[in-house]
Amino acid sequence: MDNFLSNYVNAVTTVEEFKKSYPELAEKAESAKEYLKGFYEQLKEDDFIIIEVESYYCVAVVLDYTLPYIVGDHIAPFDKNRTYPLQGLETIFIFKRYNGGIKQ
Repeated sequence: MDNFLSNYVNAVTTVEEFKKSYPELAEKAESAKEYLKGFYEQLKEDDFIIIEVESYYCVAVVLDYTLPYIVGDHIAPFDKNRTYPLQGLETIFIFKRYNGGIKQ
């Protein structure tokens, strides 16, 4: 299954932009990008983006910029302490249930 990134198109940030905005995380972001580069060697620097998954910043790659963007199946999560092992990215569609106008 492809990983579509349509809801966050306006929030896509390249690794370089992220490093400027979060200098305290710049080293970890670069480390995660270099780690992921081994799996996606033919891509340009701007194809490496930062997304947030389950409260972790993650380096991902954009494989197709046609809307909705398609990102690769592998991501490299990181935080201020470390770069975590490679993870798989899975898109899950769910319903949000509403009861009398109140989201549950």
